[in-house]
Amino acid sequence: MEREAIFWTSTTPGYNDRDRIRVSADENGMQRVERIPQRGHLGDPDDRRPAPGVRAVVMVDHYGNSKFVALTNGAAHLDPNTPYGQHMMAMARFWGWYKLDECPCALIAVGQIHESRIVDRDLVRGPDGESTPKNTPCQPGTYSEAHPCQHVRAEKKARMDRNARLEQAKEDQYKTEERKRFETQQTNHGELMAKLTEAIATTAANNNSGELIKSLIAEMRALGMGQPQAPSRK
Repeated sequence: MEREAIFWTSTTPGYNDRDRIRVSADENGMQRVERIPQRGHLGDPDDRRPAPGVRAVVMVDHYGNSKFVALTNGAAHLDPNTPYGQHMMAMARFWGWYKLDECPCALIAVGQIHESRIVDRDLVRGPDGESTPKNTPCQPGTYSEAHPCQHVRAEKKARMDRNARLEQAKEDQYKTEERKRFETQQTNHGELMAKLTEAIATTAANNNSGELIKSLIAEMRALGMGQPQAPSRK
């Protein structure tokens, strides 16, 4: 993912326009389409430098993905402390989003995000308020965006794992009965092959081909096996 917003589009056809859209797979393998926020620059296109101020920040959302959050409503507007920027940040905090250079435990302690938004419950103090290494805020200056603290990594992983489970549940819910039968057949074939390998080794050691054939037929009948048929593509 881009780490810095791109230079604003010039009047030249196609200049940077193709770079404004990023289609990629997120941390859970799902397709994600993201529009990269542009940012004001000083100088000409051949010798430019970012204008001072903040256009957007990268935050971890409730799915565990790192994404841009624009804090201004224009590429040349770089003051994030306007009502618009404050609204965007408040909305992100409401959902429990945090930046990579922030400690989630510290954000909970100062009330920036609510503990109910935390997926890794080890990061939240219990009813007795007991403090543990897992829920104690990290010391300022010991982490950064390039080197996030342990709580950032733990919560990000917990959110990604939860989202993966939810996506898998959705996929399972919409599977056709035909697809379910096919997957069951595939599983049964795997079990059959394992048992056949064991049966072959046993009967071969006894040099009894007749018993081998009977054993194979018995195993196939026990599993109700026939040649699996792939589901149609209708």
